[in-house]
Amino acid sequence: MSGKFQAIVLLIVAIHASDLWANDAGKEADPSGPLVCVGISGDQTPMKLHGNITQRDDGTFNLPAGAPWGWIAVGPNERPMRQLEELQSFTICGWARPISLDVGSGGNRIAFNLDYNRAGFDLVHHRDGRLRLAVNEWPDRVGNDSSSGKLEVGKWTFFAVTYDGTKSSDNVHWYFGDPKTAAALDRTTSYDAGPTGAGSGVLTIGNYNPTIHRHGTDRQFRGQLHAIRVFGSRTGSDGALSLQSIREFKANAKASPDFTADVPADLVRTATTTQSSGGSNEAVVGVSVSQPAPGTFPRIIATTDGEIDDRCSMVRFLLYANEWDIEGIIHCSSKFHWKGDGRDVKQHNWADEVWLDEQINLYEEAYPNLSQHDEGFPTADALRKLVYTGNVVNVGDMIQDTPGSDRIVEVLLDDEPGLVYLQVWGGTNTIARALWKIQHQHPDQMEKVSNKAIIYIILDQDKTFRDYIQPNWPKLQVLGSFRQFACIAYRWDRIIPEPQKRFFEKSWMEEHILKKHGRLCAIYESRDGAFRSEGDSPSFMHQ
Repeated sequence: MSGKFQAIVLLIVAIHASDLWANDAGKEADPSGPLVCVGISGDQTPMKLHGNITQRDDGTFNLPAGAPWGWIAVGPNERPMRQLEELQSFTICGWARPISLDVGSGGNRIAFNLDYNRAGFDLVHHRDGRLRLAVNEWPDRVGNDSSSGKLEVGKWTFFAVTYDGTKSSDNVHWYFGDPKTAAALDRTTSYDAGPTGAGSGVLTIGNYNPTIHRHGTDRQFRGQLHAIRVFGSRTGSDGALSLQSIREFKANAKASPDFTADVPADLVRTATTTQSSGGSNEAVVGVSVSQPAPGTFPRIIATTDGEIDDRCSMVRFLLYANEWDIEGIIHCSSKFHWKGDGRDVKQHNWADEVWLDEQINLYEEAYPNLSQHDEGFPTADALRKLVYTGNVVNVGDMIQDTPGSDRIVEVLLDDEPGLVYLQVWGGTNTIARALWKIQHQHPDQMEKVSNKAIIYIILDQDKTFRDYIQPNWPKLQVLGSFRQFACIAYRWDRIIPEPQKRFFEKSWMEEHILKKHGRLCAIYESRDGAFRSEGDSPSFMHQ
């Protein structure tokens, strides 16, 4: 699920035909001039701005910190730039001024031309201000980073990264500077990825290209980018520029932003009012994170599609029920599970809703013991009254009101104190229907609801968040886990560190959970006695 989000986007440059940036698309690049240059005044590589990204007179790109997210597509007709393929060496450089270091899952993109996760490069920044470069692969598990703290909110920073694929060690160099000091070497790393692959995707600055958009567009840079350039060579090391060359390009007045210009007011507002989804991240710098008032419990509504990991998470949820005020447990659909309507829409991997009833029955058996330890545990009867069926007919179903969506409306519009956390274990469609109803029947309450509700998404499991919630509720606080949850999901044994695996293995699970701990723990669905999955538990573990 993701933490909160705000965006500032990085620039990168496209093929150029002017005297200053001369390059013929069919020829080897002159190392003295870039293959791509965007974000300057005057001639630039052909490009198109998407979303709410704008460009000021000096060429600087303004990238908002909120939805609708955008990207800068570079290249004639937004087609892949073949001159960026099979580069033995290259350099990416430019100026960046973040207005927020909040990031989507895996980091925010400065320059990206992978074909999904193949053939190209991916330059990202993380919330601690470090940059990372990946070649021909996702950057998630690549340790090819600059030092942390290199990008700072509100400050212009010159960056350059050089990559020499003809070498296998000490072949990546990171350089940084500011408006008053020359670029200097930060660190050298080793990264043996070979030349950039053939068959790359469209070059985009400040975000993913369309090959990744089905996973969302919140990995956008959030702030300002200027003079993004890419240099490269297919024949040797010349594309990895020397420090002297990098300093010369940094000092070029044509390639420098107007350091005296303020950040546009509308850009600042997006960094302080809008949240986004995409990774479990911290708050934007300078923005306070909403918290329950001291001495109170968070109000919780959990929506679930009934998958095995949901059922395992629900066992834990019930055993933690003294930690929050449960306002609803609602059945919903997802792209993996839907109930169908018995006519035109066929059922798909649907777990009969009775699974939840059975778990509450077993909770009732454990209640006398649980309540001895904490009087905050609700009774089973109280829980039964909070179970609702939401929008379950089809994936993304938000066509009509349901008891579940109406319950969400009721809670969001009431005058009870405290935040309401809407946990999304399946799709966001039932929540989306509730918000749609509020928007259309109670538009005067949208500000109240935006300040009251916090959505926590586990993996985008339908399109209703991207298509409806995000564009229509830009001030709503959204947290999300799109990758991190995997460490306690089905493939935990491939991810978690070796010393921790013993807590997931059969011997530990049987001793501490599955055997002699009551029937509620006994129905916890293991994998041959070992841990299986609790992919949705991060939605409440952060409380």
